[in-house]
Amino acid sequence: MENLIAIDSMALPVPDAITVTIMDLDGESERNSLGQLIRDRVATKRKVEVEYKKLDGPTMRTVLEKVEPVFFALAYPDPYTGGRRTITAYCGDRSVPIKYIRNGQIYWNVKLSMTER
Repeated sequence: MENLIAIDSMALPVPDAITVTIMDLDGESERNSLGQLIRDRVATKRKVEVEYKKLDGPTMRTVLEKVEPVFFALAYPDPYTGGRRTITAYCGDRSVPIKYIRNGQIYWNVKLSMTER
């Protein structure tokens, strides 16, 4: 499974996990006198979470540099369409704990949360 995730047309390493969340964004929602929800859905967006469980320093840096711009083109496998989809996204949280150190080399876990603009 090559090239599952690409940012600005550059393939990233194959991640250990990808989670796609389909989110409805609401404007003003309220309840009427019968208690029924009156919903103003303004958009449906995607959040793509990608997790790597063991990256060496140079690879980890490459991944983090690709998500550094405010917005970027993110290509990913979309469960709704069943195919590859490209969105304009931004990266929110970047969790980067150390996995382990071996022979002076640090290996990192990296979890990225990228949300459609």
